[in-house]
Amino acid sequence: MVTLTSILTTIGTTVASILTAAIINYIHQKTKIIVGEATQKKLQDAAISAVHFVEEHAKNVDKNSKDIQFKGKHKLEMAVTEIMKNNKNVLEDQAESLIKSTLSKIPGLGATSEKPLT
Repeated sequence: MVTLTSILTTIGTTVASILTAAIINYIHQKTKIIVGEATQKKLQDAAISAVHFVEEHAKNVDKNSKDIQFKGKHKLEMAVTEIMKNNKNVLEDQAESLIKSTLSKIPGLGATSEKPLT
């Protein structure tokens, strides 16, 4: 029996994939760089790694200091820096777009927070 949750999960996964492809297409059009499948996969993996790295850092900051809150804007800036540090050909706006599209795919993070798209 197909449940509403499985249908929504499938739709969410499809939408996330389409959005990622659209962002990469946009990057390609703006920079005239040919982005192959291997490069696309590498950038997606880098974005996921950067988000997880920043979340772990934020947990440590929040746990070790009651006065410092490591939130949204700071996390985004750190993740963008992480992507650009490890992928020299990626521009800041490209890295930011990758991070934002990646957040929607990771349960509990981003604007979807409690309702992950994947």
